[in-house]
Amino acid sequence: KRAVMSHLHACIMDAGDDVVPTQRFPDGTVRRSLATSTSPAAGGPQPLKTLDEFEALAGRSQSDSCARFRERLSAFRSAVDVATGRFAERLSAEMGESLPKPLLSSRAAGSEHGDYQDIKEVVAGGEHLEHFHSYQKSGVAGEETIEFHTDQGFFIAFTPGMIVSSDPSSKDPVELSDGFYVQDSNGEKVLMEFTGEDDLVFMMGDGVNQFINNKLVDGHKGLRATPHALTVPFQEDASKARVWYGRMVLPPGNALVPSKSSTFSEARQILVDSISKGQGMP
Repeated sequence: KRAVMSHLHACIMDAGDDVVPTQRFPDGTVRRSLATSTSPAAGGPQPLKTLDEFEALAGRSQSDSCARFRERLSAFRSAVDVATGRFAERLSAEMGESLPKPLLSSRAAGSEHGDYQDIKEVVAGGEHLEHFHSYQKSGVAGEETIEFHTDQGFFIAFTPGMIVSSDPSSKDPVELSDGFYVQDSNGEKVLMEFTGEDDLVFMMGDGVNQFINNKLVDGHKGLRATPHALTVPFQEDASKARVWYGRMVLPPGNALVPSKSSTFSEARQILVDSISKGQGMP
């Protein structure tokens, strides 16, 4: 993890803002992102197209930082894949007796891509969106970057934020970043304090309310979609940034949204279209 993440920001800066997707937040934070995906049941891990296309268009070899970033990227993503699968297996076993089968139905019932019997099959059949983010704040220290929200997926696996430098001569050690908050069940804002032993964190999204909690029987306790927020720390050293990786697990695109005739893929497209038209959440 550290071998990959410590070179992420330098690689992104080498590629440049004209290539790497960039988002600016009201507090002065700039987020630069590399995106890809993994489909466990169809094709496995996909390439980081942003870097591939940049190197092809530029007609140049990889920068040293990007070469170091890629060096252990495959092993890192594979480790996350294994951990995600094991989390799904454990969660499926823990809640299996309290959920109906199939857990999600599909328009392709009866085929090899038919109904999804349990949580394990839902996770294996879904698309996993992966993002590598680099954050730099030039605004006021302490001002909130991303307000409280819950993710739209089933759950997300992420690495706690780290502070790294893009300066190859820097001798500063990679440090954990603060600024990540969750809202507890009492509505209180709580700062999460991660340690070096927290390699991968799992956090539930709104999918638990779409096809888990509304199907529970036998009084099993439901899962909680976790509201969370981010305040990116200000760094006086302009070469430093907060880096983060996340893998959001979406339900299978061909699975039917419970009590509706549309699939999750169609529902997501409606949401994307409404946002692109400035209509906000439907």
